[in-house]
Amino acid sequence: MWPTDLIISYSWWSIIPVLATGLIFAGILYFFNKKNKLSRFLTVVLFITRFVVVSTIAFLLLSPYLKSRISHIEKPVIIVGIDNSASILQSDDSAYYNNEFQSKLKNVLNKLGETVEVVPYLFGGEIKSGDSPDFLDGKSDYGAFFDFVKSAWSGENTGLILLIGDGNYNTGFDPVYTTQNLQVPIMAVALGDTTEKTDANIKEIRLNSTAFLDDMVPMEVTIEASQLIGQQLHLTAVGFGKTLFSQIFTIRSEHFTQSITIPVEAVKPGKQRIHIEISPLQGEKNIRNNARNVFLNVVEDKQKILLLAFSPHPDIAALNQSLKTNKNLEVTTAYIQDFKENPTNYNLIILHQLPAKNKPVKALLDQIANANIPTLFILGNQSDIAGFNSSFGGLSILSTADKTEDAFASVDPAFSLFTFSSEDQKEFNQFPPLTVPLGSYQVNPSSYLFSTQNIKGFASEIPLVLFYQNPERKTGAIVGEGIWRWRMYNFLKTGDFSTFNTFINKSVQYLIAKTDRRPFRVVAQDEFSIFDRVVLRATCFNASFEPVTTEEIPLTLTNESGERFQYLFSPNETGYTLDLGILPEGIYRYSSTAHCQGKQFTETGEFVVSGISAEAMNNQANHRTLYQLATATNGSMIYPDQIDSIPMWVDQRNLKSSISYEEKLVELESLPLLFLLIVLLLSFEWFMRKYFGTY
Repeated sequence: MWPTDLIISYSWWSIIPVLATGLIFAGILYFFNKKNKLSRFLTVVLFITRFVVVSTIAFLLLSPYLKSRISHIEKPVIIVGIDNSASILQSDDSAYYNNEFQSKLKNVLNKLGETVEVVPYLFGGEIKSGDSPDFLDGKSDYGAFFDFVKSAWSGENTGLILLIGDGNYNTGFDPVYTTQNLQVPIMAVALGDTTEKTDANIKEIRLNSTAFLDDMVPMEVTIEASQLIGQQLHLTAVGFGKTLFSQIFTIRSEHFTQSITIPVEAVKPGKQRIHIEISPLQGEKNIRNNARNVFLNVVEDKQKILLLAFSPHPDIAALNQSLKTNKNLEVTTAYIQDFKENPTNYNLIILHQLPAKNKPVKALLDQIANANIPTLFILGNQSDIAGFNSSFGGLSILSTADKTEDAFASVDPAFSLFTFSSEDQKEFNQFPPLTVPLGSYQVNPSSYLFSTQNIKGFASEIPLVLFYQNPERKTGAIVGEGIWRWRMYNFLKTGDFSTFNTFINKSVQYLIAKTDRRPFRVVAQDEFSIFDRVVLRATCFNASFEPVTTEEIPLTLTNESGERFQYLFSPNETGYTLDLGILPEGIYRYSSTAHCQGKQFTETGEFVVSGISAEAMNNQANHRTLYQLATATNGSMIYPDQIDSIPMWVDQRNLKSSISYEEKLVELESLPLLFLLIVLLLSFEWFMRKYFGTY
């Protein structure tokens, strides 16, 4: 850091009175003072001393600043991404990758670290810091790794990405697509074996996760076989305590594919496992992909939903199509001028642009409210805002002369009524804008904001989607029209309607779910992945419905084999938590008993742990993707036996350190050395005057 300028808060002409002040003080004391008995030499010395001190103090009154520059030197950064997925060890070189290769890699990274900053990450199902892979992750998401690099290292002096893996991605976006705007070269180290293996596998199973009792549900199974021509492939499906399907197929080509539709009759309520399996064939090395399990939730009752609108609108079709993807729902669409039914026949009512300006429907709204029927309001140009304000309760809009504006959605990360994945949030925030009323929004403090309005690129606290609940009823509101554009954009962007459908169905499921006022309850997801930790939560309330955390709450877990396991919940500030860890695939049932409000309550339930490692499905390396990534970014691809050449290749890239400068203003009066100088000069003057006997 070095000074480059001295700045004062006033004109530099103000230095003249500063110097004059020092001259006057020093002159009066030493040249116009008849009592001065000092020699001429001492008089001049002390005059100069007093002049410097007084002038300096007066100068500090001008609020001077010292302008300084700080230089920062940043070494070039090499980001290392190591594919930590299980497919790496499914080749014949697994022992080499677990031992010798890792030792060589660490030596290379240490050598690189002498001249550059090396930042290693492991990626697979998640991204974490480290350079010692265990190759246990059940999936590979290369696209997520590159998205992470772009967001976490944007603006840094990143010179190179060293990508180490087999290129076999099985989740997320195509990595070649995600690196289109990446301005950093990729050096890929291609692991694994690209040789096509002798293998038969169950490639895909399509089955709706929910069915109603006695429904006939189609299950589509796709099987594949490579290099097994002439052999007999035996496919079986077992569920509901019986064999649902059994057939032998003759493999008639080197690359055999067959899709079979199997009718499944849902004859028993509850969660049911269906096991699909191919008998092992001669020559197969990987038989882990020969069997799959799917789980079917068979329910007995449908929830009835009324979609009641002021007039036909594209939003109605979008809602209808989305709701019909949920087999638990029975949807009825009607228009207010033709509606004659009793609204109490429905579990949820969605009101589109009702109440309307010329159709206030107050009697209907009162009937819905008195019956405590959950309601979702969707506003539009025809909505009666005053009628909405009095009916909803969670929000009051003071509209400005019926004017509207466009507002994009911005999901509130603190929203907690239901889960909405980070991927869905990212997609939802890119949806087209809705047409919303322009005015002043007053939100009830008890409301839950799912998303706020982003207007002309500026984030706001104004709600776009919110929910409100009183002790007896749940309500929600989408304060704009045009959600049909959300559904269309979702399909154009991703090829499906999953994010839009997830938002609509989860909103509806929350509104339909009855408010739980039981003194004791256990909360668990319906389904967990085999890669997720299974976490259950419990709450126990006293008579005032305040959480109690002093009770000991046991839980008994039973697997499909009838084995029973005993656990204890751990108390926290608001309730209890039980982490069961990662469980094997299957259906689990639980029972828990607690004493709340002086009584004993028992909770029972079930959940499913499902999934198969995507890495077990395909262990053939994809070096083509690695080559595309390298060439598209002006990088290079090498093989494991060439990793010792990486430092030389990096040297040839001639990566440069970057220098940045920071300007800093320092108040002159805050400098300790200046204060010390003034004290020393004053002390010197005082000592000389006293020593030589002047007054």
